[in-house]
Amino acid sequence: MRRNRKARSLLALLLAGALTVGMVPMSARAASSSEIQKEIDALEEQNAAIQRELDAIQSQYDENYSNMASTVEQKAAIDQEMTLLSNKIATTNEQIAAYIRKADESLQAMGYTEHSFAHVTRAANFAQNLLLDLGCAPRQAELAWIAGYLHDIGNVINRIDHAQSGAIMAFRILDKMGMDAEELSTVISAIGNHD
Repeated sequence: MRRNRKARSLLALLLAGALTVGMVPMSARAASSSEIQKEIDALEEQNAAIQRELDAIQSQYDENYSNMASTVEQKAAIDQEMTLLSNKIATTNEQIAAYIRKADESLQAMGYTEHSFAHVTRAANFAQNLLLDLGCAPRQAELAWIAGYLHDIGNVINRIDHAQSGAIMAFRILDKMGMDAEELSTVISAIGNHD
């Protein structure tokens, strides 16, 4: 019984709707159809304008991203070049090489293990990689490499307090090379406080 009532109510609504549509004059329906079409056309034009704006934004984003990627690549290349240059300066400087050799000779005479180029290079690479792993800036890691490479030159003077004498020696060498005072301070502080 309930089902029949619902079906009859639904049928009555449908008939009322059909009758109402039938009562609207044909010209009114046509006018509203053309107005609807105009609205659709206007919305499509707005949509096309929005799409053009989105395309322009996407194009600008792509260009900016490309420029940024290029800048990042250039910076990485410069950082790598600076690291290689610092390594080259440290490893080819005869004064530094002489101090490392002579310090190793002194330590060997006292019965210490090898403290020559293998040791300082290992220390330098470890310091640099540690700072990079910790997320430090590449230049900070490079300064750590320099400090690691020079850390034992004070052994040429004496094993006791070699960190402090090595820091003073490194100051003199790096200052003569023209190293920036802030960076020089970082390097000699690391050398002077190791052990």
